Amino acid sequence: MASQVITSGANFATTLIIVRTLGLEAFGRYSVCFLLIMIARNFLNGVVLTPMSTIAPKLRRASTEAYRGFLAINAVMFAAGSSLLLLLSALILGSLLKAPWLPILSIPLMVANLTANGSDFLRRYHFVREAPITAFMVDAVRFSAQLGLLLLLWATRLPVSLTVGSALFATALGGLAGAVSGSLTYGRLRWSGRFSRVMWPRHLKFIKWMTPNVALEAIQGNAPLFIGTAILGETALGAVRAMQQLANILNLPFNATQEIAPSVASGAYARGGAGQLRKTLVTMTLWCAGILAAATGIIIALSHLVIERGIGMDVSIGLPIFLGYCLQNAALILWLPLRIRFLVMEKPHIATAALFVGALTGVLATLHFVEAGGPVTIPLVSTCIVLVSAFFHWSFGSATAGLRPTRMAKP
Repeated sequence: MASQVITSGANFATTLIIVRTLGLEAFGRYSVCFLLIMIARNFLNGVVLTPMSTIAPKLRRASTEAYRGFLAINAVMFAAGSSLLLLLSALILGSLLKAPWLPILSIPLMVANLTANGSDFLRRYHFVREAPITAFMVDAVRFSAQLGLLLLLWATRLPVSLTVGSALFATALGGLAGAVSGSLTYGRLRWSGRFSRVMWPRHLKFIKWMTPNVALEAIQGNAPLFIGTAILGETALGAVRAMQQLANILNLPFNATQEIAPSVASGAYARGGAGQLRKTLVTMTLWCAGILAAATGIIIALSHLVIERGIGMDVSIGLPIFLGYCLQNAALILWLPLRIRFLVMEKPHIATAALFVGALTGVLATLHFVEAGGPVTIPLVSTCIVLVSAFFHWSFGSATAGLRPTRMAKP
């Protein structure tokens, strides 16, 4: 939870600095780059972090150094490869989104992604190795450096002014600081070709089904934003992203629960079967829903203070977008237990099928409704996508209810 707080808080503070200094159009451009980095981060999770989180705790102590070497090579190769892909993507998307400014930002985008990958990898590694304070310090150092440089650029204006490019370089510096902090306690490592040949097939089993899931989640979550940018422009995206960041702060319990839910639910299923699993997921859902409702009510009551004075946006524009994302947050709370249930019962194909339907719905709905409805349509379309995905999780799961689920083996 502490890492989620500092991450969401730093992202919101970055939003405030850029919006109040450069305006919504510039923040919209920064947001396009940030979303591309987040897509790459999702693939890092599927290709490196999820296999590591599952395999590392099961290894013998004698294999630790060789596994560290194996992980380091995987992380470096992914960071370099994804950064090069983002560089090419910026050049292509600049034409598709009618955004000639995007290729100009391709170098800072590439560097920011490279260091963010390193920081994210080391943070998760320390968390998996049961060193939560060290993992938290990676985030603390990373975002302190990022915000410190942004504030310095904002306050001094010289020798480099605060621009979208310099904001991305500040993000890159923060990622580098976090990666250096995490690497100091990474531990000894060595390369073993024999060990890697044995370990790679185990990682590949996760990658084969995680990669399509991540790709579909990326389309489902980001298609409305990218298509909306192409149709409505960067200023509209800036307004939408500013309100999305505000809504994300309210959704901290959900984000924290999403991190721990699979392991907690798996333990409940192993102990008490489907009944205990259902009870655990219902408890998580009610807990998240209660906190979200209370926090949303407070922000609505203080909307003039938070949106107009804090962010500097007209409340008549910002509040409807914010409320749209509050609806999406509520839909996500309904969706999460369905998804976790089928993953725990070892039916990932249900999640993939439901995500495919959600991704297709997102693209078609955004193309059909956003131009006429304006920026407020983007969070409403996103809410519909989540509800459609949740419905198909439930319906596909009901269709396969007669199949006997695989029980978790007790240690």
